[in-house]
Amino acid sequence: MMTNKNDSKIYSAVQSNESVQYVPILAKQGVKHNVGGFDTRGGLLLGDGNVLKLLTYAGDISETDDPLYLDAMKKLRESNSF
Repeated sequence: MMTNKNDSKIYSAVQSNESVQYVPILAKQGVKHNVGGFDTRGGLLLGDGNVLKLLTYAGDISETDDPLYLDAMKKLRESNSF
């Protein structure tokens, strides 16, 4: 079982505007394979700097990146990952 957020693919994906689009897919697969253990929502809630917080703040870095992060959050919401 993975408990270190730095080892998580979903954590790595959220840190780049080129890969943030894969966060909802990784979360879905993470739930399926119990990534991070019970009730971490497929790795979304791993560690203190969890992926949901990063999605919220990372889009503020640049106006061009903001829609990418917002879209990832919308897809997570549609898939009931929150």
